[in-house]
Amino acid sequence: MVKIFDLSKIDIKDIDVVKVQAQLVQHKGVVAQVGLGVVSFIVAVAMFNQSQGEIAKYKSQMAILNAKTGAIDQYNKTQNDVKDFLNKVPDAVSEDKMITLVTDLAGKNGIQILTFTRTNVEKKNTLVTTSLKFSLAADSFSGMVRFMADIEHGKDFMKIWRYEAEPQLNIKKSVKGTMNTMVTFQIDVASLKVEL
Repeated sequence: MVKIFDLSKIDIKDIDVVKVQAQLVQHKGVVAQVGLGVVSFIVAVAMFNQSQGEIAKYKSQMAILNAKTGAIDQYNKTQNDVKDFLNKVPDAVSEDKMITLVTDLAGKNGIQILTFTRTNVEKKNTLVTTSLKFSLAADSFSGMVRFMADIEHGKDFMKIWRYEAEPQLNIKKSVKGTMNTMVTFQIDVASLKVEL
């Protein structure tokens, strides 16, 4: 028999196939073991390839589920942000309180309330608007501006929804006989409320 280090010297044409076959038939156990080894290797490679396909499929499904989980987490975060925002929004001002507040601010700024009327309560989506229309007179433009700024920047949640100044000045004679100018104007004061 040829030693392993001498195999490089063997020419493939010199191999006697019949003799090799006869030796293999004599040692059937060795052939069976080699055959089982080859079959086992082929089965192992096939199982490995199949499991790699399944692993790739499961990884793809996990990526999809992770994306959905991210969307759900973002939705929950947004819901919490909305709740936090709504908790920070000041309460709406009732009509009675609105009349009282505007009357107090008018007195503070030298404004006369000529008339006031209720306008319709509007609801658009989740926003409810309650507003009152006031017709007013001021001794000066500066008094009118201060009055409107007090409404807009007060601690109560009221806003001027609409403003309209009369184009002419009403001139009135005072008790002392001097002429005073009066600026007449109209405003809609509104309070907003968010309802979910």
